[in-house]
Amino acid sequence: MRYDSYVPVDSAWLQEIPSHWNYTRPWPHFKVVEDRAGSRAESLELMSVSQRLGVVPRATISDKEPRADDLSNYRRCRAGDVIVNRMSAYQGAVGVSPQDGMVSPDYLVLRCSERLQPQFFVHLLKSPGIIGEIVLRLRGIGSPGAGTVRTPRIGAAELGQISIPLPPISEQNSTLRALDDETAQIDDLIGKQERLIELLTEKRQAVIAHAVTKGLDPTAPTKPSGIPWLGEVPSHWTVPQLGMHARVGNGSTPNRDTAEYWSGGEIPWLNSSHVNRDEITDADQFVSEAATAECHLPLVGAESLLIGLTGQGRTRGMTSILRFPATINQHVAYVTPETSVWNPEYLLWFLRSSYDRLRELSDENGSTKGALTCTAVKKLNVTFPPLSEQNAIAANISEQLAGLDRIAAASTAAVELLRERRSALISAAVTGKIDVRKEAS
Repeated sequence: MRYDSYVPVDSAWLQEIPSHWNYTRPWPHFKVVEDRAGSRAESLELMSVSQRLGVVPRATISDKEPRADDLSNYRRCRAGDVIVNRMSAYQGAVGVSPQDGMVSPDYLVLRCSERLQPQFFVHLLKSPGIIGEIVLRLRGIGSPGAGTVRTPRIGAAELGQISIPLPPISEQNSTLRALDDETAQIDDLIGKQERLIELLTEKRQAVIAHAVTKGLDPTAPTKPSGIPWLGEVPSHWTVPQLGMHARVGNGSTPNRDTAEYWSGGEIPWLNSSHVNRDEITDADQFVSEAATAECHLPLVGAESLLIGLTGQGRTRGMTSILRFPATINQHVAYVTPETSVWNPEYLLWFLRSSYDRLRELSDENGSTKGALTCTAVKKLNVTFPPLSEQNAIAANISEQLAGLDRIAAASTAAVELLRERRSALISAAVTGKIDVRKEAS
């Protein structure tokens, strides 16, 4: 429901506000906190701020050590302070600190006056209209208007000059209470959809793993595979090393300073970012024939498998099937199977199901960062049913996954819509377009 009466405001993004609200710059209603951690740095919790999570202890989202060895220059914050990630504020990376702690010296720590409720202020800073004003005030290299600013930052002075709609403090608090009730219902729906997506992911993995280790016939006799992580397999299957019936290798990165390697190139060149998909259907970088002639760049045929060899994220050990001829860099292994005995789709699903094993192998190579080698890939034991059975298994997996993926896609779309609804509700409430207190009553 709307408020009873409105007054116009001089704003590029907001036409009117409730008649009893103010349209004012927030500068008088917060102060910038410059306190440093100093000698207390070791006892203070390091906090981080992001668009999705708000302000949380850094240890809950990352196990990496802070880049700086000396944290004494970090800013102290108190519970209730507004924390602004200066580089990502235009993406909504602001929040209220839930506890005392310290934050990066590149963050802003703002302490609100008694006339500005911190969470209300944060909701305003994340609203589309204010985000647009922040973008116009970014400082860095490039043009804010064209969206080309590099290392963009917003300062406290610029932030304080952006006019905001401001109701009385009592109304800020009652609006937040009403929003808590409304968003809790939306969050519950989001949580249920996200749990369904998790269950579908688990089911997807189980479907693949069962099919490539047990086959499709539940009555088939089994035997020990001799490989602890594989367990028993159908009696008529063998478990050879992958390299017995497939070529395995990797590529390289041609010198970026040699123009003839890259200029006008038409040969697709892939890095490890592509292996996180089930299949690779396009490329975004290309090299020339000169590069393939003078550098270690194998031409990998279509229907080969590509495996990520390095990476601290999920990439290392991930496998994808290549749908067109291409070449690759040194962080990717290709597996080109003998098609007279292998169905590439079957091999894709086996390697996908072997992700954990590939990660283990990469950690056994002595590198502190973890890396697979082509030798380790060649020696990987694989289940090897007759080709006709591989064909049937691959078709069955594809059919089952298609159904699961349709449900997951619908749930993902539902989550996105719910998040959009949540953001729109909050933005409308804190800018006075609707009175959520009436909605809740």
